[in-house]
Amino acid sequence: MRSHNLTMKHKHYIFIAIFVVLAAGAVFSIIPSNNNPAIAELESLPAPKPEDPAVTCNGDTLTFGQLDTMANAQIETAIERGMIGMEDKDRQEALGQIRPGLAKRYVEKILLVQEAKRQNLTVTDDELKAELGRIEEYAKSQNMTLDQLFESARMPKDFLMRDINEGILIKKLLDNIKASITVSPDDIAAEKASFAKDKEAATAARAKIEDLKKQLDEGADFAQLAKDNSACPSSAKGGELGTFGRGQMVKPFEDTAFALEPGKVSDIVTTQFGYHLIKVTARDDDAGSVTASHILISADTAEPPTDEQITDELKQGKLQDACIKLLQGLYKNAKIETTIPGLNFKEEMGLAPEAHSADDGHNHGAE
Repeated sequence: MRSHNLTMKHKHYIFIAIFVVLAAGAVFSIIPSNNNPAIAELESLPAPKPEDPAVTCNGDTLTFGQLDTMANAQIETAIERGMIGMEDKDRQEALGQIRPGLAKRYVEKILLVQEAKRQNLTVTDDELKAELGRIEEYAKSQNMTLDQLFESARMPKDFLMRDINEGILIKKLLDNIKASITVSPDDIAAEKASFAKDKEAATAARAKIEDLKKQLDEGADFAQLAKDNSACPSSAKGGELGTFGRGQMVKPFEDTAFALEPGKVSDIVTTQFGYHLIKVTARDDDAGSVTASHILISADTAEPPTDEQITDELKQGKLQDACIKLLQGLYKNAKIETTIPGLNFKEEMGLAPEAHSADDGHNHGAE
């Protein structure tokens, strides 16, 4: 469904070089050390000092102390969520995995910040104040003050303020690029044709879920219908989703599930994933949870966008392509050095690595 992909790709598009300010919300996968060459190499090297340079990009240096401040913020969150253990070996394994990704994001950010400054872009006091205002509004939506939100990131406030400032610079750079992007009437027509096909598919999906609802009303077995028809991986278990609390499902699904009595089947529920029929098998009001199964018929249920929305989303797609092209050019001409095992910036960007001495003590990711 092209329209769904377009919407998800661009509405949830995150500028690739802006650091995630709220490190406390970061999630990463823990890979066993025997599958991670960076960890194996890390274990054979002496621990770096906080002042040692981890990455240097065109003269801007990120020390291991700064890098590990960000990494440890994520590790503390992972420990808090039970994703990793609390032993030193667990922390070291996590560090070995997290450092390369954070270093790559740092280089991407710095390259774009340097380019923005080369174009004489600056951040005014009013722009910084406005951005802090938006972040404060987000904090309020989480029942937090701005200071509490910063504290939850588990990084120094001056570190976060620098990220916010540089994020504004990058956004200005990307806005300038976006302003130069054009979308033709043919591009819009092609997207509208794609949405029309999705609408036809959604109509067919609606008819199918209505038929399944009718079968259930006539006494059909819910689990068997889920196995035979549901597009959700839970179909293998007869649609069983297990037990969940509030905030774990999309809102229309959650509201319906928590309103159902055990043993009852819902009316048709529409979400961004398609059409659902939900059956609650148990509820625990004290724990605030329900146990439920569902049948999903996938469909793009979004309303067709306006020409203006299509234009904006197509521009976002072209902007993403332009950003990748820009970063590749900046990488190609940059002088980047890193002492992080297994990290090569040119290979990350799909560029041919430069030949360098194997015993010079540095990984010249891009020079």
